[in-house]
Amino acid sequence: VDGIVTLHKREIDGRLIREIELNKLRGVGIKQPKYLFTLNKGRFQFFNPFVPKPIPVKKTFQPVEDLDENTFSTGNRNLDNIFGGYPKGATVLFEIMNDVSETMSSLFGLATAFNFKTQKRGFCMVPKGWKDAEVIKRLFLPYLTSEEIFNRYTRIFQAKVPDKDQNVPYIVPVNGENLEEDFPIWLKTMAELKEISRGGHIVQFIANETMETYYEIDQLKEYIGRAVAETRRNNHLILYFCREGLESLQTTINASTIHLKMQLIDGAFTFYGRKPVTNLFAVEMDVSKGYPDVKITPIL
Repeated sequence: VDGIVTLHKREIDGRLIREIELNKLRGVGIKQPKYLFTLNKGRFQFFNPFVPKPIPVKKTFQPVEDLDENTFSTGNRNLDNIFGGYPKGATVLFEIMNDVSETMSSLFGLATAFNFKTQKRGFCMVPKGWKDAEVIKRLFLPYLTSEEIFNRYTRIFQAKVPDKDQNVPYIVPVNGENLEEDFPIWLKTMAELKEISRGGHIVQFIANETMETYYEIDQLKEYIGRAVAETRRNNHLILYFCREGLESLQTTINASTIHLKMQLIDGAFTFYGRKPVTNLFAVEMDVSKGYPDVKITPIL
C-alpha cells in the first residue's frame, strides 16, 4: 500500500464539510494531515491553505452591472448569483473569525468598492485602525481609470492628527472620541457625496473594530441603528466588517439584511451565508483579470 487516506463528512452550523485526511504516504512527509475538499460537478477538488497571489500586470477593474434596478452587484457575478446581489438600502455584515487575515476578508470588499468607483458611485470608509488614507489610495489607484475618479468619489474618515495635512478631498477628519460629535460629520459627508454620485448611491465600509476602540459601546450601538435607517432611507449600501468577540457583533447581526460568516477550515478560506442561508463555499484569490478578485466553489 502506497498510501492510506480517510474521507470525513461533518457539519458546521448545518453546512456540509468534506475533509480528506492523509494517514500515510509512502516516502513522502505529511506537512498537513487534513484538507477541505468538494465533489462539485461530480469532480474531486481539494483546497490548499489560502495564499495571496501576486498580480504581475495590474489592469483596470471591469465593472459588473447590477442584476436589476433593485440591487447592487457585489462586483463579482458568481457571488451575485449566490444570493442575488445586495438589495438597495441593505446592511451587510461580514462576520470574520479571528483566524481569517485582513487580506482574505478584504477581497469581498475590494470587488464592491472597485465596482462602485468605476461606475462613479460614492465610496465612504471607516478603515480598520484609522488606516492611512494615502495607503488606501495607493492600493486602489492601479485598478481605476484615473486618480480623479478616486479623489472625487471617495471619502475616508480619519482621526485628526496634529501637524498632519489632511486637507485633501478624499479625507474626512473626525475627532474619533465622541460619536455625538462625529455622526453629524458623517451625515454631512454622505449628503454631499450623494449629490455627485451616479444615481445618488453610496457604499459605506465600516470596521467595527475601529468604532469600538475609539467610541463608547452604547454610542456605537445607537449609531448602528441610525446608520442602518439612513442607509435604507437613501437606498445606499453599508458593509460592516466585524470580528468575532466584539461587543457590537450581536447588534450588527440584528440590524443586518445579509449576514456572511468567514472562517478557515484546514487552512482554506471559506464563507457561508447565515442570512440568507447558503451552503459553505471555498474562496481562492483570482488574479486572472489583472486585479484582486475571488473564485468561489461550493462544498458539495
